[in-house]
Amino acid sequence: MRKQWWVGTCMLFLGILPVMGQVRMGITLPRRSYVVGESIAATVVVQSQSPMPLVLGREHHNAELLLEISSNQGGRGRQPERKRVQRDIVIMPGTTMRDIVEITSLYNFLGPGNYRLHAVLLHEGAGYLSATFAFDVVRGIEMRALRQMLPGYSDIELVYSFRYASREGREEAFMVIESPDGRSLFGTFALGPLLRLYQPVIRARADGTVAVVHQSGRNRFSRSIFRVDRGGAEFVEQRHFRSDGSLISQDR
Repeated sequence: MRKQWWVGTCMLFLGILPVMGQVRMGITLPRRSYVVGESIAATVVVQSQSPMPLVLGREHHNAELLLEISSNQGGRGRQPERKRVQRDIVIMPGTTMRDIVEITSLYNFLGPGNYRLHAVLLHEGAGYLSATFAFDVVRGIEMRALRQMLPGYSDIELVYSFRYASREGREEAFMVIESPDGRSLFGTFALGPLLRLYQPVIRARADGTVAVVHQSGRNRFSRSIFRVDRGGAEFVEQRHFRSDGSLISQDR
């Protein structure tokens, strides 16, 4: 009798274990730190050992893919928030799906803080959770700023804020274009490496654009030009020059 009970128990657990391991989840970001307003894209991985296809669809589906994020902003933790990822994908048994998800379209990252992100797959009453990926959103350190009216408007003021932040062992430059109170963000643009021997220069130009020049190497200066309208901000071009003024290259 005891032998039959032991065998029955083992069979029960052997029946449960494959169900628990039917789906493996993963999520990663290309870096661990971002400046407020930067685009943040995550790679979501779903590895299926389910005996049936996983159907992620807007109308017909047997599974749901969600992203869950929690944050700690200024010492105040926020409850985890889940958002469904809208996709029309079928994941066949024994295959792996990799998908890029623009998470800045799902969540508001205007507040600096520490964020914790993971992916969740819901299927037939079971939930499969990825490991947590932690990252920071920072304001960056401002070096120079220019206040300028939005072209064509006398009541809308913009702040062009040149900032830097440490990333992957070096200092990177950024242009953040926002309202004076910081509640409206028109755009955040990465400008490349920064060498802080010379202060950056920001100038409004006659054509309505704004240009910033910063030192990006030992013998290299970068000039970046931006255009803003009611629809948002555009990074028009970036050129690199030697200290004698000769052109090195143009990136945009």
